[in-house]
Amino acid sequence: MRGNSFCAEVDKISLHIAYYFSALKNSVVYEPPLQEKKMQRTLTTRQAMEMILSEVNPCDSDGEDIELLPDSDSELSDLSSDEETAPQPKKRARLGTDLTETAKDGTVWREEQVGTRLPFTPIKAYAADGEPTVKARKSISSRLQSFLCFITLDMLHSIQEWTIQLFTSLSLAHKLLSRKTTILGTVNKIRREIPQSARQTDRNEFTTQVFSTTAATLTAYAPKRKKTVYILSSMHSVIQTENTTKRKPNTITLYNTTKCGVDVMDQMVREYTVRTGTRRWPVAVFYNMIDMAALNEHVLYQACTGRQERRVDFLLELARELANSHMCAKKARK
Repeated sequence: MRGNSFCAEVDKISLHIAYYFSALKNSVVYEPPLQEKKMQRTLTTRQAMEMILSEVNPCDSDGEDIELLPDSDSELSDLSSDEETAPQPKKRARLGTDLTETAKDGTVWREEQVGTRLPFTPIKAYAADGEPTVKARKSISSRLQSFLCFITLDMLHSIQEWTIQLFTSLSLAHKLLSRKTTILGTVNKIRREIPQSARQTDRNEFTTQVFSTTAATLTAYAPKRKKTVYILSSMHSVIQTENTTKRKPNTITLYNTTKCGVDVMDQMVREYTVRTGTRRWPVAVFYNMIDMAALNEHVLYQACTGRQERRVDFLLELARELANSHMCAKKARK
């Protein structure tokens, strides 16, 4: 009897072991494909045991409970892997609150918002009706006197200092301010005083960028996608844009309104000029100074004396007066 009962117990244990291993062997199941491809899912030991217990007939059990305990640390990591979340994205560094920028020549610029008042007060414009003063009317009675009002030693020294700038620049603006004169003109982007952030070429159309420094403002306006115009001004403390499609700033509008006077003056100067071919730039500047002084002197002479005279006749008489005064001074030295 004991042998028969022992054999029965052995057979029962062997049956459970065989059934257990057969179930583990078949613990890889196949789920329906997501995109018409079979995808294989590997079950953990715990999931396989739960599947075995769900399929086992209770009549075949000996009545003892089976405890499901993970037998390795790898299974613990498998259990926690499903609960792990994706890593949080890194936060971007905060942008600095300092909006100042130093150009290549050491000029410190500060980027400003369009429409805000800048931290400097420009000098007031000279309020006059455009007529000569009473003193000028009394002192100017000849062409030579009016011409000498524009050709002085101070003007020659100023030209010697300023013409080396050749174009509009920040240093020229500061020198003009020392003489209570403002400036408004275009600046080339390759100049060293232009900040690096203002030199970007790919801008949105009709956008404006404003910078300020000591007693001057710089406006960068994009009339087209890859074209930027730079305006330096010492007479604007507020840069505002128009309520139009192009949204032009007031510096651009004023420049476009007043630059026609410069173009007309250049055209009139070229019509009657003393300029000749030369390779010395001081001589070229002197020729240009003579032409501009003669044009302004013609306007001043007519306003002070009330005489109307053609410009070509006026220039001929002025040349005779200059020659006679030179000859008289030369004879006096002898």
